[in-house]
Amino acid sequence: MRDFGRKIFFYVVRTVLPYFFSAWAFLTVVLFVQQASRYSEIFFSPNIPSFLVWQMAFALLPSVIAFTCPMAVLIGVITGLAKMRVDEELTAVRSAGISNFQIFLPIVFIGLVFSIFAFFVNWKGVPFTARVVRQIALQTALEKIKSPVEPGVFSTEVPSITIYVGSINNDTWENVIIFTRNGDALRLITSKKGKLIFPNTTSTKGPTTENKNVEDPESNESKTTDNLLRDNMDEAEITLTNSNVITIPLSLDSSSKIAMEKINKVNLKVKTKKQEILERLRKKYESLEELGLEELKETSEKADPKQSKEAEILLNRRLLLSISPLLLALIGGVLETRNKSKGKGTSLMIAFLMLTTFYLTGLLGEQLARTDQLRPAIGTLLPIISLLTLTLAAATWNSLLPSLTSLPIFKRSKNTPKLLINTINKDITISCLKFFLLTTTFLITIYLIFTAFELWKFAGAMDDGFKLLIEYLVNLIPLAYLQIAPSCLMIAILVTLTLKSRQNEIIAWMNAGQSIYRITAPCFLIAITMGLVNFVIQETIAPETNKKQDILRSKIRSKNAFAIGKERIWIADKNKIYSFSPIKQDNFYIFELENQTLKSAVIAENAFLSEKKIILEGKAKKILLENTSAQTRELTDNERMITETPDILEETYSKPTHLSIREVRDKINQSKSQTEQNLYKIAFEKKIATLVTPLIACILSIPFAFSPKGKRKTIHVGYAITIWLLFLWLSNVLEQMGLNSQLSPKMAVWSPIVISTTLGIALFSKTKT
Repeated sequence: MRDFGRKIFFYVVRTVLPYFFSAWAFLTVVLFVQQASRYSEIFFSPNIPSFLVWQMAFALLPSVIAFTCPMAVLIGVITGLAKMRVDEELTAVRSAGISNFQIFLPIVFIGLVFSIFAFFVNWKGVPFTARVVRQIALQTALEKIKSPVEPGVFSTEVPSITIYVGSINNDTWENVIIFTRNGDALRLITSKKGKLIFPNTTSTKGPTTENKNVEDPESNESKTTDNLLRDNMDEAEITLTNSNVITIPLSLDSSSKIAMEKINKVNLKVKTKKQEILERLRKKYESLEELGLEELKETSEKADPKQSKEAEILLNRRLLLSISPLLLALIGGVLETRNKSKGKGTSLMIAFLMLTTFYLTGLLGEQLARTDQLRPAIGTLLPIISLLTLTLAAATWNSLLPSLTSLPIFKRSKNTPKLLINTINKDITISCLKFFLLTTTFLITIYLIFTAFELWKFAGAMDDGFKLLIEYLVNLIPLAYLQIAPSCLMIAILVTLTLKSRQNEIIAWMNAGQSIYRITAPCFLIAITMGLVNFVIQETIAPETNKKQDILRSKIRSKNAFAIGKERIWIADKNKIYSFSPIKQDNFYIFELENQTLKSAVIAENAFLSEKKIILEGKAKKILLENTSAQTRELTDNERMITETPDILEETYSKPTHLSIREVRDKINQSKSQTEQNLYKIAFEKKIATLVTPLIACILSIPFAFSPKGKRKTIHVGYAITIWLLFLWLSNVLEQMGLNSQLSPKMAVWSPIVISTTLGIALFSKTKT
């Protein structure tokens, strides 16, 4: 009997683990994409070394893994035990004399192992990688200092200066336009050639500034020398030849005068913030997220009250996430061993309800602790109390369910027709849509909860923070849906066809003369329809909601001290340059150039912008320049309305996710920068690929759903998920290569699709029909 109990132990472990690892991998990929989108400037910048990109990718994983591990444990335990219950294996095991306690031992073992793993990740992994993420972000800023300009793109990386370079040849800038503002005067410098020169920061003793500071930090002499060198490092010089310099007063008074001069050589000394970045790199930590459990405990006892409270809340959160795999494993075991239903749908709904309650009450507990309504320790107990309450309620309901269903009111009359759908199309379609809606709702909820956890420390400190957070999460839903919809469809098709296969319905239909192609036709129809629906959402709803959610996120993180992008927005269109403040469109400028020489300028206090016209408001004047003379006059009413304009508002929100496919195509035609063209060409191909991505998920999932019965079926489902995750990984890698001009945009986007489609068709053709 002891050997039989040991076999049952390992059998339960082998049954649960495949579902656990599949759920863990899937949830981690979904939330990793959400986290990576915060650092899109690093992931999709061709100027950043690839090793930094890969370091950032690996550094983001621990925080995501720590969050998804408890979810995966609950899903794995409930799904694994539900499979044993549906196959009546639990009944057989109990009939053989195995108690519920012996069934629970492997569940406790799984929960304990992953709780230890989660504790280690929260203890060492999460703070270490938080420091790595900060360092990579700062190293990225250093890389931008080395190469602050991109041909055909306005650059504001150099403080207080806006630079536009037509092209770069051997580190020499060509067709340079530089804007600087000194008080109430705007200075515009145009030049045929220019160069950015950094001072020689090497000392006579040999080591560079950075190396010297690291090697000998305690030497007073080296510190003094190092400070001087770092001051030099903070300065760079822009050298321009054959330049036209025009100084325009912005006061809009009639008495203001314009200064024009031609200078053979112009030297501009600029500050680069290199010293500040290096100082931040030398810091051991900057935020509480970079502290380990011991440091958080010490900070909670010795820091000022506000920081102490935040440290205690973060410490309690990490401890809660560490023990939650064991807690959720026990709860999942209790619920599933007492479940009397015949299917897995109830189990998945319970898992969804449990996880949603757990994380939402955790969020509530943290907010109550921040507002001094509860002690942080009590706030941490809220999710545990809510889970235990729900578990007790669910267990009581399962006990009462057989008695309730035996009442006469629940008995069906013999004359009542069976409410079964007899057609294959309706059966497959309804089952697939049901699981798709369940999976999508679950993942979007987790996606939003994860985001809410990240932003709540900012929103909780604002008067209207809760309202802004809810508004942000609502506008985030279309983006989240478009990211996870193909993956959810794959899961839905796998679950639907696997269950039909296990229940021998597929065999019955095939014996009735239906082929595999006929049986799976509804899945293909759903995939094609979903591709069309996703494309419509992407082109109509998503651009506007993505703009709003980016703005709201910035508002929340900056606590309403907010501005879009830089201090000013700059747009080049043909021979004109437009510039304005991003929020109110005040201090509006239009510069018209001819052969790199300024011909005229329009300056207005305010402007009203639309897609087809610009209306200048308040004081407005036009400056006409010719040789060394300048004429200034007020704008007439007709001149205040400008109809020949670029799509300024579209340029204002130039992220690919903010644009429709038509707008992306226009951006490709307008852009003069190879980097921007690569970015928008890849975005254009990806938007078209939205039509076929659900179909790829369908083609890859169907062959694995018809695998043989038994253990191999679970393994084949794992294969399907693994291949899909490889498809997503390969797509991201090739897109990065496309951005770096190592692949053409079409090949970067469509190669993974063609490879996956070919593989899916090959596997499908080998399926017994």
